[in-house]
Amino acid sequence: MPHDGRCGGGNHVLGLPAQERVDERELPAVPEAAGDGQPFRDRFPPGATDPFLFLTPIQPTKHLVSTCFRLLTNWHPGGIFPKTLAINLGALQSAYSYAKDGYRIHKVAINDVNNLGKHLNKEKGQDESVNRAILDILDRLASLEGQGDDEMELIARQCNVIRGNYFDKRRKMEDAIPQVLLVKSDYLVKEVLPTSVFEE
Repeated sequence: MPHDGRCGGGNHVLGLPAQERVDERELPAVPEAAGDGQPFRDRFPPGATDPFLFLTPIQPTKHLVSTCFRLLTNWHPGGIFPKTLAINLGALQSAYSYAKDGYRIHKVAINDVNNLGKHLNKEKGQDESVNRAILDILDRLASLEGQGDDEMELIARQCNVIRGNYFDKRRKMEDAIPQVLLVKSDYLVKEVLPTSVFEE
């Protein structure tokens, strides 16, 4: 597992290019990883190839959503294994497919929005799968505007600022998100490879 990256609309689910799709054999057969004693590899839906769909069969809960935001917070941009990031974003897309319902499950904070937005890669287009997922979640959260709630207004406004800075080539992301959060990392730098391969 890499450690160098760690630091302190439309109702649709996005896919990945074929070369980035999940191979069941790549999923760790670690019982503790799934939280219920069942290996991730055995939990993956038969025939499923899209990591964005991995957690969608699970009803969103406060624990699941807060854990997703915590992962985004704990890792620098580029420091998360791409399939892990895709799984994480897919869960958030599902939770906030209706923003008000998602907000009732987990009351989003400005810090959550910033740590979501920091994983946008402005060098890549909006059609890149991760960028599209993040922009979609921000767009849904921006729909909280006009609900008569001051906290929702702040969240919606920050989502719009981040989206605006991403799309506007004249603006920088650090104008919307604290620069300390935007320090980039690379999950490959300290990737720990297996010392040996076990065959069943």
